[in-house]
Amino acid sequence: MKEIDPEKFLALKDVVIENLNILRANLVTCTDQLGMDDPESVLYNTILDLIDDVATVELPEELDEIISRAQDVEKAIDIFLAREGQNTLGLTWPDLGSS
Repeated sequence: MKEIDPEKFLALKDVVIENLNILRANLVTCTDQLGMDDPESVLYNTILDLIDDVATVELPEELDEIISRAQDVEKAIDIFLAREGQNTLGLTWPDLGSS
């Protein structure tokens, strides 16, 4: 993975946090208004953990792993939304491989 300028890395972290907050808000809507099941708030807690993790990462590889885990959560939400006939999220995530 290419080395990333520290300012750009901070900006990428901000994008990831913004996307995670969007995921969190959409998950709340899905569970509260659309009846999505999130047993023991696993997805919600995963999102909160990922937000915390973004604040502490120092390497692009670590951020890339967080992005991968966040995309898994996004897919779970998108599958539910699609079954409900709702629009999926389609978030744009940083591509650290080409940064």
